[in-house]
Amino acid sequence: MPAPATSAPSSRLWLSLFFLSGATGLVYEIVWIRMLTLVLGASIYSVAVVFSAFMLGLGAGNLAAGRLLARARSAMRLYAAIEAGVAAGALVVPVLLSLATPVYQSLHGSHLGTLVAVRFALSFLIVLVPTFFIGTTFPVMVRIFVTAGRSIGSGVGALYAVNTFGAVAGTLLTSFFFLRDLGLTGTLRGAAAINLSIALTALWLSRAEDSSTPESAIVEDPPAETAAAQRVGGIPAVFFVSGFTALASEVIWTRILTIYIRGSVLGLAVVLSTFLSGIALGSLLSPRWVRRPGLVVYGALFWLIGISALIAAAAVDVVYQALFPRLISYGGVVVLSVVLMFTTTVLYGMVFPLGVQLYTAARRQLGAAVSGLYFVNTVGGALGSLCAGFLFVPLLGLHNAIIVIAFLNFEVAAFLLLRNRRRATTVLAFSGFAALIAAAVLPVTHRYMNKAFASGEYVYYREGNDATVAVVEDERRDRPYHALLVDGQFVAGTQGAMEIDSKLLAHIPLLIHPHPQTALTVGFGAGGTSFSMLEHGLERVDVVEIEPAVVAANQFFLDLNFDVIHNPRLHVILEDARNYLLLTTARYDVISTDVTNIRYRSNSSLYTREYFALLQSRLAPGGVAAAWIPLSELTERDLQTLLRTFQDVFPHTTLWYSQSKMDHFAVLVGTPEPLTVDFAALQPRFRRVLPDLSRVNAYNAYVFINMLMLDEGGVGAAAAGAPVHRDLRPVLDFTAPSDIPRDVWYRNLRQVTARRTTPERYVTHASTRESALIRDYDALARTLLDGHLSILQGRTADGERFYREAFDLESRLKASVEADASSPHVRPAGQVW
Repeated sequence: MPAPATSAPSSRLWLSLFFLSGATGLVYEIVWIRMLTLVLGASIYSVAVVFSAFMLGLGAGNLAAGRLLARARSAMRLYAAIEAGVAAGALVVPVLLSLATPVYQSLHGSHLGTLVAVRFALSFLIVLVPTFFIGTTFPVMVRIFVTAGRSIGSGVGALYAVNTFGAVAGTLLTSFFFLRDLGLTGTLRGAAAINLSIALTALWLSRAEDSSTPESAIVEDPPAETAAAQRVGGIPAVFFVSGFTALASEVIWTRILTIYIRGSVLGLAVVLSTFLSGIALGSLLSPRWVRRPGLVVYGALFWLIGISALIAAAAVDVVYQALFPRLISYGGVVVLSVVLMFTTTVLYGMVFPLGVQLYTAARRQLGAAVSGLYFVNTVGGALGSLCAGFLFVPLLGLHNAIIVIAFLNFEVAAFLLLRNRRRATTVLAFSGFAALIAAAVLPVTHRYMNKAFASGEYVYYREGNDATVAVVEDERRDRPYHALLVDGQFVAGTQGAMEIDSKLLAHIPLLIHPHPQTALTVGFGAGGTSFSMLEHGLERVDVVEIEPAVVAANQFFLDLNFDVIHNPRLHVILEDARNYLLLTTARYDVISTDVTNIRYRSNSSLYTREYFALLQSRLAPGGVAAAWIPLSELTERDLQTLLRTFQDVFPHTTLWYSQSKMDHFAVLVGTPEPLTVDFAALQPRFRRVLPDLSRVNAYNAYVFINMLMLDEGGVGAAAAGAPVHRDLRPVLDFTAPSDIPRDVWYRNLRQVTARRTTPERYVTHASTRESALIRDYDALARTLLDGHLSILQGRTADGERFYREAFDLESRLKASVEADASSPHVRPAGQVW
């Protein structure tokens, strides 16, 4: 037997290199997808084509690896060249993206099919070179590592496990540390430096390479079924299906878990890491658990995958309810992911090395065999991801999609088992047992909803392309209400702050603008903002919404949107907001951004400096921008960052807050010039929208003016020293739930209140009496704010005292205003405290 080409110490070093290579692969995937979707959009169509382009680049590399190995004199030197190619190609990606952006922008007005095709073509061309090189790494490393004296099963399993554990490390480090500390560009350069270091180390190790060891010298454990080894022609098809079902399962389970973890960017990174960890562990354990694999054993493996998926689908709600209190922590997310996905992913991890061992048992060209298998597995994964997102979930739903994936695995099991006719009885037994289990544990339909964040009856439920959307009807309160949930979190509704939110995002910027004619709102929600905008008599209102199921739910909020969807002046655009703003040539007098959870998936990209600059470029001369900001979900530092980022684009930024209720949000407004409010011109315009504003207790112009909390100086002082949230340095993404103190709402409202301006300073053309009333309502607003702060701090008695003072003052002011026939007013439905 020829001596091994690599010693034990060098084998460990090669494994270390491959671990780092796996880590950089996921670093690139995360960074490139972020970069590409910033330009091409974050809709399901854009993300899917970007991911598919990435996977097909890998597949091309997989396919070419066998030929490269056949021609290479040294596998180690070839590997060194490949890693150097990865580094060089990775650094070119941002350059190619900057060159492709103007080309993409020139397609404004094109049909959706054309845009999708161009997105795919651009994505594929931009990432082709580095992903091609990444795709060749595994087959080449197999040739290096699986040397004389080492079995294919254990060698491939170890390599696959180490590479995938590296991917886990790359996912977690990139998501939690690298992007936060280095930004996208710094992370990309750091990963390229690692690949270059791998290349240099591989080149150094190649000096000791024994090139005399041919592939034919590689030894393999003899399979248990010698005859079966001659019937492995179907293994490539099995690899295709396993790749298809594995990636489809990842898409489906990520969609399900997104609902229960509220779509947190870092939480989704934990979910992906859990998925990869299971695959890595299965790859590592498979040669030890199954030392003499055959087709029967391999078929049983797929049968177990199907069974474990069905059991997990049946157990989702039980597991979630048991874990809910802990899901605010990443540990809880890990436990939820492990319980639901880990068994299935471990079994998927066993598929690859055992399949390679079976397929290569009667073959001499190991590199070509592994290359071909890896290629079909990668292509299957790309198609599985696409089919899950575009076909299975929209047409069948998440629950039935799991069942389809499970039965595809059952079919693979049957295919493998029937290749040995003596096992036909086993096949029938397996299939019958699986069908019985499925019938016993799985309901016909199932709704995946985060019930901890809503109570009441679900009157609407739809699993859309981008998100799962539901409407909850709650009649148990004094005032029945409907709430809209997207992936398990509230985004709009007819109750309390939700109604105030939707109306103020329309009325504040439109009343500030002197002569608005057109407006754009980012996010349809329940349609309240769109309706309120149209109340100003605008010629046109556009609304950009990424998920069609949200728009379809408008029928449950007719008392808020008054069937605005059928108003001919409203135009709904189903698209990613950034992508629409990048491509459109339209200009608007007012643009409002309404994003409920900044850390939900890609939402933070709608708060970067680049987004605000893009928004500014789509404003008509004299245009006004507005953005919703949450006071109860941002740390004090994150709030300062958001203020600094907005003001970096709009120097004349003011912050507005409605004191009528203890609201958890504020509105940032950017004007082209320093703020002034012509009170004489405001009053007739205010009178026009008074019925709508009175619903949120803005019952006269004095209440409205005193929503102004911070002037541009106050915003600047509050934001002093904070970093800017950028596309390439997304600092707002990385605050963990544990970093947000319980009293964060109080802290943020306190820092805003402490710098409250005097609204009268920014009012012109007000009479002496009107100026006095503005000052009096300022005193009312400050008293209410003292009450809110007291309640939030737990000082209930003080809060009640301030509210009583506010009630007395408000009563006197209303009597005074009512005595002045020239002042518009209506009685609010309720008191202002």
